[in-house]
Amino acid sequence: MTVSEDTWTTRGPQPRLSPEQVRAQEFGRTSLGRRGLNEDEVRQFLHRVAEEIAAGDAEKLSLRSDLERLRDRFRATKDTGKRDSDDEQPQQQQPRRPSAEAVNVLAAAQQQADAYIAQAQDYARRVTVQAREQAELTLREAQERAEEAADEAGRVYRAQAGERYAAELEEMERRVAWLKTFCHAVQVQMQAASDAFAKEIGRLGELSLSQPDLVKAEVRAPAARSEETELTERRFTR
Repeated sequence: MTVSEDTWTTRGPQPRLSPEQVRAQEFGRTSLGRRGLNEDEVRQFLHRVAEEIAAGDAEKLSLRSDLERLRDRFRATKDTGKRDSDDEQPQQQQPRRPSAEAVNVLAAAQQQADAYIAQAQDYARRVTVQAREQAELTLREAQERAEEAADEAGRVYRAQAGERYAAELEEMERRVAWLKTFCHAVQVQMQAASDAFAKEIGRLGELSLSQPDLVKAEVRAPAARSEETELTERRFTR
């Protein structure tokens, strides 16, 4: 799977990256038949991976909104039961309150949701920072190695050229050595980084699939039990 430079810069919604896509990612070669990877494509891909991980942060934040909607629904159900009871027995009936069990379970679900959101936010931030640091380190090390290779190529050319020495040819030898070494270093580092990012993305995917359903189920449970209790009490009071 080879990508062009525009692939990662296209605006609009894009399909989520999967671990398999990261592992199988390939980059275009540099121009003029030179060996190595396209530096711009490498930068764009690293930027895309960082954005994917950061998107997990926003996805986890939506859990808080879902929880608030469930709490509002719970309150609305309680208020509806109270109004129905007041209409039937305005002088005798007291305002209904949720059971202690419902309150405890709802509080536990709230705490679990808050803890999960905080954990996901912290994890996403750390992974994003690590991705950026890894990208900068990869480019910096590749540039250092390329500079060393260029200097060595210049020394070899001067030693072999003798009277045929030309500054233009020395510069060409330096550039060729620089590009070859830089692209090779980036390729090696990117392979290791791709494997690491694939594991991190897979871990985030597993968390996002398992945790929200668990929290929502725990929030719905007390509301359902409270509704059943209110219906039973209303039957006996009629």
